[in-house]
Amino acid sequence: MKKLLLFFVLGMMMLGCSGKNEDSSPPPPNAVEGKSITSMEEAPMEPSMSVQKAPPPPAPQENTQTTNRTQKKIIHTADIRFKVEDLRKAESAIKVRVQAMGGYISNSNQNRQSGNLENSWTVRIPAEKFDAFLGDVEKESIYTDSKNISAEDVTAEYVDNELRIKSKQKVFERYLELLKQAKNVQEIMAVEEQIRVIREEIESKEGRQKYLNDQVAFSTITVSFYQETEASFAPDQPFYVKIWKSFTSGWDSLFEVIIGLFSLIPFVLVVGGIVYLITKWWRKRKG
Repeated sequence: MKKLLLFFVLGMMMLGCSGKNEDSSPPPPNAVEGKSITSMEEAPMEPSMSVQKAPPPPAPQENTQTTNRTQKKIIHTADIRFKVEDLRKAESAIKVRVQAMGGYISNSNQNRQSGNLENSWTVRIPAEKFDAFLGDVEKESIYTDSKNISAEDVTAEYVDNELRIKSKQKVFERYLELLKQAKNVQEIMAVEEQIRVIREEIESKEGRQKYLNDQVAFSTITVSFYQETEASFAPDQPFYVKIWKSFTSGWDSLFEVIIGLFSLIPFVLVVGGIVYLITKWWRKRKG
């Protein structure tokens, strides 16, 4: 009986081990592959894989054509003062150089001061010959007192005026179209008033542009040159002129004395009144 129970227990243990081995054995390859394929087919596709994004549009580039086409607008000015050996020769030489370089003298002034005879000229010279003219002028100098050169960049103002003129011209054309469509006198007068204002603004800007173009095209140079000379005296006057001047100066002196006496009248009256009062008081006291 004990042997039967032992065989029964051993058989049950062997059956349990064989069952575990069958459960822990790996599944067949086809089953794994089928399951993985199914899971991949059922998985949703990501948007990044299904739709290709379009490239971003290029960034807008600034319109630099106007700036590139517009040359630099530079206004050159100079002021020079120097001493010369012979004023007349220097005048002739400078005039020749001004004419040869296509310039002109816009203002001329001559004066004598402290024994010096001096000329002061305002010369307009083409901008491209600005440095050359200054070099030629300095050749006439034996001593330079002062020399100042400046350059002003007006490019920004020039471009701004140009754009404003174009913009106002477009507005002007629109108002002309509105003027044709006006239906009564009030509308006509209102549109004409706006046209007048815009026309004045355009003319003002165009005038400024012309001035800038002129200043840029022709440089302004103030040339002052002088010659040291002996102090000049007034010429001797004739005898009769001296007599007449002495006579008139005597009358002037007499009139001044009379006027001075009249100015003393208030003082005399005040002093006389005080003396009279004191004398009267003294007499009463003595009597």
